[in-house]
Amino acid sequence: MLYLTKQELPLGDHDESHSSANRGNYIELLNLLREYDPLLNEHFNTSTVSQGKSPIVQNDITQGMSHVIMCYIKKEIRSASFVAIILDETDIMSKSQLSTVLRFVQGGKVYERLLDLPMSVLTELLLVLLGML
Repeated sequence: MLYLTKQELPLGDHDESHSSANRGNYIELLNLLREYDPLLNEHFNTSTVSQGKSPIVQNDITQGMSHVIMCYIKKEIRSASFVAIILDETDIMSKSQLSTVLRFVQGGKVYERLLDLPMSVLTELLLVLLGML
């Protein structure tokens, strides 16, 4: 899943059933790895508890990865020399969308992080930047 996220590829597809020709990137990647990893293949063939394929498991893993990434970004901005917050609102088909970008300087280099944040997380991040959290 980390590979798919790093490549900015979607995890699933509309039809992840066994009869589908394309079950989504996550399941197709797992199936490819099974061909080359006998231990993983054995797990999928014998596991009665979980194979890690359900949308619930995929969402749990995604949320966990998101939490780890946000903790890393918070650590980055706490040690940054300068931080800029760029907010850009776009109206697409009568639906407002907010893009949040953090631009910061660390060790003389400029970095940017594009964030997809609910307002509560954005507020927490602003408090971190202000040194209040």
